[in-house]
Amino acid sequence: MSDDFEARLRDSALDSVPPGMARAVTHVLDAGGKRMRPGLVFRFAALCGAGGARVMEYALAVEMLHAATLVHDDIIDAAETRRGVATVHAAFGTDVALLVGDLLVARCGVHSAATGWAGAAGELFGALSAMVGGELAQRERRFDLTQGVDDYLETVRRKTSTLLQAACAGACMVALDAAADSPLPAQARQYGDHLGRAFQVIDDVLDYSASSGTIGKPVGNDLREGTVTLPLILALEQDPGLAADVERVRAGAAGEIDSVLERVRATGALERCVEVAEEEARRAAAALAHFPDRPERHELEQFALSLPHRSA
Repeated sequence: MSDDFEARLRDSALDSVPPGMARAVTHVLDAGGKRMRPGLVFRFAALCGAGGARVMEYALAVEMLHAATLVHDDIIDAAETRRGVATVHAAFGTDVALLVGDLLVARCGVHSAATGWAGAAGELFGALSAMVGGELAQRERRFDLTQGVDDYLETVRRKTSTLLQAACAGACMVALDAAADSPLPAQARQYGDHLGRAFQVIDDVLDYSASSGTIGKPVGNDLREGTVTLPLILALEQDPGLAADVERVRAGAAGEIDSVLERVRATGALERCVEVAEEEARRAAAALAHFPDRPERHELEQFALSLPHRSA
């Protein structure tokens, strides 16, 4: 991401913030990250023939909302680290972290209005509504081993894909001045949907396969929290006896998490998950067929197709 974007993001977050709170507000932004969502905004806007201030405002709005969800998610999960550094609530306290998350949501609204597109706030806050609803539904079904693949994919659509869809389709709408007769926003939305599924499936695979140092957070955290993801769903199909081990994790039995992780790996479920992610990535790339043959289109294609093979 450009230095200009990073400077604008930081300056916006600090608007009207007392000097003594500056470090807390910028903590989550300074922790780095892929900046995947604003990157999607800039590329889709370029494919639709636009750039400039309005696109920058939308990219800032998207990233502010994403950062806010990270702060709040870490509080809910009682996560001590993200990307290898202390979370906002661990470093500054839960009360400050809640306010930081709220501030970032507010800044999203400010930048949405500055795009000049009347639908910007509806796009982004509609995505937020779906994300929160998805999180509530997931928490209602903690340790529910009756969930199937379709249940999982619906949760992923709500929790992960919706903001990516908003980033991609909204960028087209800003660039096209919300031209109703263009098929491009709908195609961009399809890309974001499938990209989000591929991204989340691999994120869930890494929770079973990577090291804490690689992903910057404890391995097995989904299992510890009772979140039933695709690796566990597919593993239970091959090894129904896993259910008893998961129940022991639920009861707080020491050492059971490592046992479940190993049994899931032994079923071949992780390899099957990668195949699911590869198919979703191919669908994302195929959704770009209606866009102009420009470098940004090829970058988006390659980004999607590379996602299933990421290691962090």
